[in-house]
Amino acid sequence: MRTNASLTLSLMLPLLLVFATACGDTATSPLDAVADPGILDTGNDPGLLPDVPEDAGADAAPWQDVPQDMAEDAATEPDARDVPADEDVPDAVEDTVRIEDLPAPPEHLPFAFTRPADGTPLSDPEIAAFTKKITGFFKDVDLLGWIVRHSHGMDASNPDGLFDYALWWQDTRGIKENGDTVVYQHYGGADNILLRAAKILVNSGALYLASQDPSARWIVRQYARGIVALAMGMEYGDDDPAPYLQARAVFGVDHSYLTPDGRKVRVDYGPVKVQKFDWNAATIPNPDNPHWGSIWVRNQRSKDDVPHLYRTIPMLHRLATEAPDQDVRDAAALGLEYVRGFADDILESGFLIRTKFADGVAVVPTNDNGSIKDLASFVEFEGLDPTAECIAKLGTVLIARGETGDLDCGTGEGTPYEELATIGHYFNYAIYRTFHVAAVANALFSGHYALAHTLLGGLADRVDRILNDPAMPNRAATEWTADAAGMILAAATVGLPLTDAEARLIAQQYGDSADHYRTYAFWNPWDAAIPDGEFRMIPSRNPDVCDAPPCPPAIREDELLFLFEYCLSRWRNPAGARLVDCEVVLDPSRWGE
Repeated sequence: MRTNASLTLSLMLPLLLVFATACGDTATSPLDAVADPGILDTGNDPGLLPDVPEDAGADAAPWQDVPQDMAEDAATEPDARDVPADEDVPDAVEDTVRIEDLPAPPEHLPFAFTRPADGTPLSDPEIAAFTKKITGFFKDVDLLGWIVRHSHGMDASNPDGLFDYALWWQDTRGIKENGDTVVYQHYGGADNILLRAAKILVNSGALYLASQDPSARWIVRQYARGIVALAMGMEYGDDDPAPYLQARAVFGVDHSYLTPDGRKVRVDYGPVKVQKFDWNAATIPNPDNPHWGSIWVRNQRSKDDVPHLYRTIPMLHRLATEAPDQDVRDAAALGLEYVRGFADDILESGFLIRTKFADGVAVVPTNDNGSIKDLASFVEFEGLDPTAECIAKLGTVLIARGETGDLDCGTGEGTPYEELATIGHYFNYAIYRTFHVAAVANALFSGHYALAHTLLGGLADRVDRILNDPAMPNRAATEWTADAAGMILAAATVGLPLTDAEARLIAQQYGDSADHYRTYAFWNPWDAAIPDGEFRMIPSRNPDVCDAPPCPPAIREDELLFLFEYCLSRWRNPAGARLVDCEVVLDPSRWGE
């Protein structure tokens, strides 16, 4: 697969010159890929990397326009769904792998999957030390409680009985006032909050199911409803014919409330309620919303957050059927309905992500020249590569129909388009890596076990490349190593058996990140020692100082909880390396042991 992809990519490289000139507003030119730092040393400290931009997750603007000649060529290219599997893919999995006949979703991984040994196993004392460090951090900063206290949207205590929900926000100021009140003041578009919220929901769900932790319970209920709220915000009037389309953000009604532990909060959406049209989204009024009245929304949900939303399906189902609290079951079932409805609309629209503007009509967003925006399309580049974004389309069909349709994505890894896209912008790696993890998860969830096995093979190849392939574009991106650790841990929740080298890398990265995040001064901004005034609401992953600058970034703050899903996953591979004491991780009363 990679050989063919590289060959095709070499033939496509001249097109980079077209894109470099056509997309002048891109954050990074396709021809400006940074130097390669070489293969990662997963047995030791991976080295020092420069600072990460604060919101690398905001939509990059690469590859928005297909040149006219390529658009014409697309009409004669075979559809991605009709392309046979790559000749390098082994014969049918059913002929070589024993797959258990288990009802879906399976209670355990329905097949064996192993990888070559690599690295030195973590010793019992090392595992104990890592477990103590990471869970001690969770306990000492009250990480789950902190998430409850800064997450907001519409509090359940509102006197009008409006639909309540909460989300993890960005582009928001924290301001302490009157010595006892924290104000969350919104000033920016918050374009990718669902990317963050989906991760927090899944991992809080795992902790809640394992321990019934009250903070995790609150997060699960409110974040599941948060997914729903992002669609409700784009309803215009009663009986909206397209109720499941996702907004980027909803800027609702200003209100004040007390957190579950009695701390004062005020939410101020006022500064962001200004009409604004950007290349990737618009901030627009919705004066007659049936749920909250006069509100504002940030429209044009893009593909950046979609794979993370797709990853919520197995957990939302598990919460809807197994949660001990009925209100959590109800919230999860509603969230599940809205994620499936959103995926179904993408499928019915021809793998396009529709949105709404001020007239409330569902449309596919287009550029000024009438072409469909790349951020809203899984098919825009099939003229360049018939397999482009196949793994995103596959996840969509699995969620919307529980089937694969006529898609054949091979192993899901190494397509020419993906190689091209990741030259253009580092953040595209996160999109396609997560679509791959989500596709394995939803193949398992829907009972397509042979497909899951094939995709898992591709996921293992993907991880091997991340760690060992010096030719990958943008390997010197400052967050490469930390993001690799988070991605590999996520992959382990869907059956990837960790190697000892990978377990050691994850322990090192998460342990160092715990040390880093302890330095954040505002875990409790209500503390009397914190003066009135503005403060940083979310800690930065970038250290201010280190022994030998430039300083390496930490694990993303929204990925600190990844061990919860890993430890509870029914699809965690028993052939994987030992990493952490999951009994301690999933029992908050034992954190710090």
